[in-house]
Formats: sequence, C-alpha cells, structure tokens
Amino acid sequence: ERSRAFTLHHNGKGGGGQYPDGTILVKGEHELRGSAKGALLQLSVMRKVAGAWSYESFSPSGKRNRVDADICQMCHIQRQAHDFVFSEF
Repeated sequence: ERSRAFTLHHNGKGGGGQYPDGTILVKGEHELRGSAKGALLQLSVMRKVAGAWSYESFSPSGKRNRVDADICQMCHIQRQAHDFVFSEF
C-alpha cells in the first residue's frame, strides 16, 4: 500500500463541535514521496444537508468516483460525538 498525505479544507461554516447545514469539507489525498507530497490521487467531499452528511469522491480530473456511502459512514461513525468529523476547524 502506498503512503499518503492529506490536505483538508472547509468553506468556513461552523467550526469544532457541530457543523451547520451547508458545511462542505474537502480532503485531498496525495501520494507521499519521502516527506514530500506527490501527485493528487483523489478529492473526498463531505457536505452537510438537512442535518446529515453526504459523501462524494472525485478524481484529480474532476470526474466523480463511485462511492459506497455506507463504507464512509462505517468509518465516520466512530466520530459521532464530533459530528462524524475527524478534523476540527
């Protein structure tokens, strides 16, 4: 398995604790070459609508990847007390 590095971005809504509807979180996943970030592998997007998170993934060219949201939710459920989010802004 390749080593990976991540960059995280958000649209400035909310912060820490619970995030309001309209929050968008974007995770860039990069190859890791030594201690330097390499090529972008994919973008993962979480969007909060009507109190629930949706999950999407895109290739570096912007094409939507097939994503099984249940798999995303299985991992994020462990962060339920933090609104299902691993990073806090």
